[in-house]
Amino acid sequence: MLSFGKRQAWPMLPLESRSPNPRLQRTGLRLPLSRQPFGAGALIRSAWLTLACLSIAACIFPGARPGSYRKATAEDLKAISVALEDPEFWKAWGMADHPLLVGETLYRALGASADFFDFQASQNFRISEPLLASLGLVNKERRSLDGLALPRNLSMVPGFEFDRFFHGSPEEGWTRFRKRFPNVSRIAYVSRPAWSSDGHALIAIERAAAAPCCSDGYMIYLENREGSLRIAGHGGWWVT
Repeated sequence: MLSFGKRQAWPMLPLESRSPNPRLQRTGLRLPLSRQPFGAGALIRSAWLTLACLSIAACIFPGARPGSYRKATAEDLKAISVALEDPEFWKAWGMADHPLLVGETLYRALGASADFFDFQASQNFRISEPLLASLGLVNKERRSLDGLALPRNLSMVPGFEFDRFFHGSPEEGWTRFRKRFPNVSRIAYVSRPAWSSDGHALIAIERAAAAPCCSDGYMIYLENREGSLRIAGHGGWWVT
């Protein structure tokens, strides 16, 4: 029988002397970090490549930023649902056909006033000035309306998708929008609610034509009665 004798153990080189290049092993030289195939240089090149890919994607899809805004709270969504059930919301032209709600909160301080009117009681009243002021403060940051219960025939488009149409001139943006949503008759926006210490809410609503003109808006005051919100009045009407 053939005998190969006792296997000889090869000495292990210390980690710092190992190199994938045999010539460098003999000379004791090392590749610089930028040329090492599996070292820190590879990690650096991989990081730069990832950043480059993200930059290219951002240029190709400039409006694609899902999840860029935090979701509105359940309390806010409940108040907004009550406001969208308001009969006054549906009286504007085009609201009975195919209205579209933009799925991010928006507030423009047009017509802001503390003077309100109660249609049921046919009387004027005033809301508190601090509540009116807080409406602008809470709406400095937008919120996503994901999870909102939509009434009647109202549909909703994510805010980032809506914004993507308007990277460029407004005319081109509306052309792209009408191509994507040919049947939309009216566009609606809603603000985040401002809350009083006793649970009353103030919300701003805007309705616009699917064009760079012709919009109107108002504020709605929701009164907290035994834990339930009811529509108590309207104010701050404006038209452009």
